[in-house]
This record gives sequence, C-alpha cells and structure tokens, in this order.
Amino acid sequence: MSETRGAVSAMFGDDFDALEAVGGVRGIVESSLPTLVFLIAYLVWGVNIALWLSLALAVLFIAVRALTRIPIAPAVGGFCAAAISAALTWHTGEASNFFLWGLLTNAAYFLAFAVSLLVRRPLAGFLIGAFRGELTGWWARPDVTRRRYTQVTALFTALFGIRMAVQVPLYLAGATSALGVAKLLMGFPLFAVLVWLSWMLVHDLPAVSDAGTPDETPAASTN
Repeated sequence: MSETRGAVSAMFGDDFDALEAVGGVRGIVESSLPTLVFLIAYLVWGVNIALWLSLALAVLFIAVRALTRIPIAPAVGGFCAAAISAALTWHTGEASNFFLWGLLTNAAYFLAFAVSLLVRRPLAGFLIGAFRGELTGWWARPDVTRRRYTQVTALFTALFGIRMAVQVPLYLAGATSALGVAKLLMGFPLFAVLVWLSWMLVHDLPAVSDAGTPDETPAASTN
C-alpha cells in the first residue's frame, strides 16, 4: 500500500517525480531485485538455489525494514509472494511457475479495472479520491474529474492487459529466462510511464474543499 500511496502522491505534485512514483530507490530494489537474482541464479546454479536465494532476499528486505524502523508490511507481502512462487515451482518442477503468482495477480488487477470501466465506476477514481479526501463524492458530479479518473482507469487496464499479452505466451511456452526479462522491463519502468501519463491527466484537477465539493477555479475549469 505504501507504493500505491507514493504513486498517487506523485500524480499530484507540481512537477512529476518518477522516483517517487515507483516507491523510491527502495521500491525499485524490492520490486526488481528478486526477479533479477532468481534469473541469474537459475542460469548459473539451477532452480533450487535460485528459489532459496529469492526467499533469503525476501527475508532480508523484512529485516532491513525492521532495523531501520520502516513499515514492514510491503516486505512481508513480498515474502508471501516469494513463498507462494517457490511452493508452486517446487510442486510442479517447472521454473516458469516462479512467475505464475505474479501473472495471476496481474490478471486479477486487469479484471478489476476492466470491470470497473464496464460498469462505469472507474476504480482509479476511488483510489485517487480516497487520497484526495473524497472517496465517492466525485462520482455524483459529471465534471472533468470523473472523466479524468475514467481515463486513468483505462490506462491501468491497458498496462495490465499489455503485461498479460506479452508474458502469458512466454509462460505457456516455458520460456523462463525471457519471462523474467519481460517482467523486469514491464515492471517499474512501464509503471513509471503509466504514472506520468496519469499525472498529465489529474495533477491540475480542481481541488477538493473541506465540504467534499471541488473548488472550481477559473484556471482549473478550462481543463
């Protein structure tokens, strides 16, 4: 959740901060290093050592956060994902299953965002609205805010859809190395681009007043 807050916060800065959008250096390391270490260890020593190293790295992230008194919830979530991935890989004997949990998670996000568009309740609007202090108030107003939230939701839907379109065929083909590379390239770099596009859409939206209604300034109303 801290990474999500960082991404939404970056959407409303006066200037776009790509590093903040992906959770800072820590966010980049914790999101990409496990995959990188797994790939290198898999190619050099085989799948078993790669799995043990990925689990050890997940434990290390928790320890570092605990020692530096930073919330450990994201690292615990990462450890759970690593443990599930390791269990799936050990159970099936297929190295490509290390990435199965990530694919399933991505598919769940895709469905959630896509369905929210179909029912005309853009999910990004609720996430961003909660950050801005009006979880649902924006929905009652057919203004620019609602349209922009719909566009941001469409961007996230496209992101998850593109990931699936590229990575699912690689998974089905058992192309472990190519799948790992695709996951790295379509991870924080693509996510940063997505948040930048979202920033272009929402950073200058009308402010939300204490009463939960937009503070329509002349400059904002022209957007």
